[in-house]
Amino acid sequence: MDNIRTGALIRRLRRELGLTQLQLAGRLGARDKAVSKWERGLGSPEVSTLPRLSQVLGVDLARMLQGDLTPNDLVGGNMKKLNYYACPACGGLTFCTGAAEVSCCGRKLSPLTPRKAGAEERLRGEEVDRSLIQRCRLFHFGSLSLTDEPARSATRAAVAYARELGRTVTFDPNLRLPLWPSPAEARAQILWSLCQADVVKLSDEEVDFLWGCSPQEGARRLLEECGVSLAMVTLGPRGCYLQNRRGSCALTAPQVSPVDTTGAGDIFGGSALHRLLDFRVPPEELDRGGLEEIARFAVTAASLSTQHPGGIPSIPELAQVVARMGEPAPLSL
Repeated sequence: MDNIRTGALIRRLRRELGLTQLQLAGRLGARDKAVSKWERGLGSPEVSTLPRLSQVLGVDLARMLQGDLTPNDLVGGNMKKLNYYACPACGGLTFCTGAAEVSCCGRKLSPLTPRKAGAEERLRGEEVDRSLIQRCRLFHFGSLSLTDEPARSATRAAVAYARELGRTVTFDPNLRLPLWPSPAEARAQILWSLCQADVVKLSDEEVDFLWGCSPQEGARRLLEECGVSLAMVTLGPRGCYLQNRRGSCALTAPQVSPVDTTGAGDIFGGSALHRLLDFRVPPEELDRGGLEEIARFAVTAASLSTQHPGGIPSIPELAQVVARMGEPAPLSL
């Protein structure tokens, strides 16, 4: 094994997946310093780690050890076959009628599942009910309706109308890279969206995807570069970080035994906006006490939701959230 070539390949694949060295190390049960050494060719993964590393990076183990993912020639196929596979490197298509282990350009491929475009992708501008925007206090949108036309233009028009009416515009990208033509396209559309919003909720992973920086630096960029009034960054099980031009706060999450984290980010965002509406002041005018109240309510609701399976069924009752709101404590970042 050529440590230099293998290390360079590990670094390339990690970046393609949008992972930091720390995040990759976490999935492997290793230290981020070890990943750094591998990528610089100063060492190699332990034999026991190689199968898991191959799985996480989505690459054939033998080709990973060779440090070579030279693209194969384009492979065609029959669209009537039950299972089909697409290679992200060369664009080749492979089809088979049953279960199989398929690899191309040194990468392990998983069968793709065809799906019809959802309603969020078929929405047209003339179908947007503007009276709903006229009656609302908050106008919220995400990035899924920006993945393709005609919904992209419809979404942009609705956002422009909400801004024209002076509504508070809120945005949560809810990044799902497989739904985008490319990471570059996702980044471009999300960056446009950030500049339209008054309140933004991002995860620390989304901050890393956009800028490769810390949550605090990401919040600063939202305020200074995008003109956002209130930045909210979720930190997974660690808690959350909120910042506006008057101050900032970071709180831990209540200690729970998670069963399913599905929807926790959405519940955090919805709960935060619920409390924001209760204050009846512009988000940029919230003082530190207001920021902490919103953060405490939202991080508690999100944490409690992880104790039950499912997204919607796990939404906690208001009384449950209020009863646990004293548990989040200041978080040192």
